[in-house]
Amino acid sequence: MSDEYDMSFSEDEDLSQKLHPAITLESCSKMPVDPYILIELFDGKWGWYEQMLLSNNGKLRVLCQCGCSATNCDAGSYSTRTREIILSGYQNPTNVILTFLHELAHLKTFDVNPDCQAHGKEWKKEYKTLIKQEMDAKVFPEEHLATIKKILKNPLAQQKYTF
Repeated sequence: MSDEYDMSFSEDEDLSQKLHPAITLESCSKMPVDPYILIELFDGKWGWYEQMLLSNNGKLRVLCQCGCSATNCDAGSYSTRTREIILSGYQNPTNVILTFLHELAHLKTFDVNPDCQAHGKEWKKEYKTLIKQEMDAKVFPEEHLATIKKILKNPLAQQKYTF
C-alpha cells in the first residue's frame, strides 16, 4: 500500500479529502453520505479495513445511510469485473464489518481461483479466516461473539443474523 494516504484523522478535518481514490461514497437524493460514516460503520477501525482492501487491490463504494431503495443493495455485494465491494451505509458496525469481510473473502478467493463457486469451500475457508482474525483482534463486542461463532460453523451466502 502506498504511504501517501494518511489513514489517521481527527474530527476537525475533512475526511473526504483523505479518502483513497479506490474508495467512493454514494449519496441518494434524500441524504448525502458523510465521510465520517467510515469511522462510525467500522467502529473506529476504518484505517485497518482500508489497508486490508487496498493491499488486495480492491475498491469500496459505500451507499447512502438512509436505507432507501435507491441504494439497490442489501447489505453488500462484490463485482469480480470491477473488484469493487459495495456496502450499504444503513447497518450497524458489526454487520458492516461482517459484510465487508464476506465481500473481501470473495475478492481474495476469486484472485486465487476465478472459477471457484461464489459461496463454496474456498470462499468459506477465507471468510472464516478473516472472521477469526478479527475475533482474535477483539474487534467484535462481547455480546455478539456467540452469534458470530454460529456464523463460523457454516458461513452462508446470506447472513441470517443481525445485531
